[in-house]
Amino acid sequence: MNTELENKDCLSGKGKIFNKYFVTGTKNNSELSKEKLLSEKVLDFYNKVYGEEKDHLTHNMFDYDFHSFGYLDDYGYYTMTYDGGNYYIIHNHKEDLDEAFVAVARNILARGRRNELYQDKRTVKKEYKKDYRMKYFDTIYQAKYDLDKWNIYYDGNIPKKIIDMYEDYMNMGLDNSTEMKYNHDTKKIMVKKRSL
Repeated sequence: MNTELENKDCLSGKGKIFNKYFVTGTKNNSELSKEKLLSEKVLDFYNKVYGEEKDHLTHNMFDYDFHSFGYLDDYGYYTMTYDGGNYYIIHNHKEDLDEAFVAVARNILARGRRNELYQDKRTVKKEYKKDYRMKYFDTIYQAKYDLDKWNIYYDGNIPKKIIDMYEDYMNMGLDNSTEMKYNHDTKKIMVKKRSL
C-alpha cells in the first residue's frame, strides 16, 4: 500500500500529495490498462442503461460536482469527489474493479435522477403518490430510480450486494417500526411495519 496515501480520504487540492498522485503524476502502462478496464465498464453501463452510444467518457455523464476515477499502482482503484473549499474526498477501492465501477455508475445515476426531477418533478411525484407515502419520497425515489436502471444493466438480475446496499440506504434513519425492502419480482419498494 502506498504509505503517502494510506488512510488519506480527504485531501486539499493545493496539497503536495494530491498534486503528486492526482494532478501531475504520469501513469505507467499498467495503470493505464487498469483504468481502461474501468472506463470500458462505465461506458458499457452508460450505453446500455441510457441507450446513447458513446465511444468515450464525457463530463456530461457525471453529476454536477467534480468526479473522477482512476487506478494507481500500490493503491488500487479510486473514485474522487469534490467536497468544497478545495478539498477532495478520495475513496480507495483497492483492487476491486466491480466496487469502483458501482461507485462511478452511482454518480452517473445521480445525474440522471437530478435531470429527471428537474424536467418534471410534479409528474414524478404524482406517480410516486400512487404507491408510496410521500413522507419517504426522496429516499424511495433515489433507490427506485437507481434500481430500475440497474435492472436494465443486469437484465433483471441485480446482484444481491447492490440490492442490499440500497436497502441499507433506505432503512438508515428509519425508526425500528418501519422497514423498506425491494421486491425483485415486482420491481417495487415495499414499505411495511416490522413485527416486534
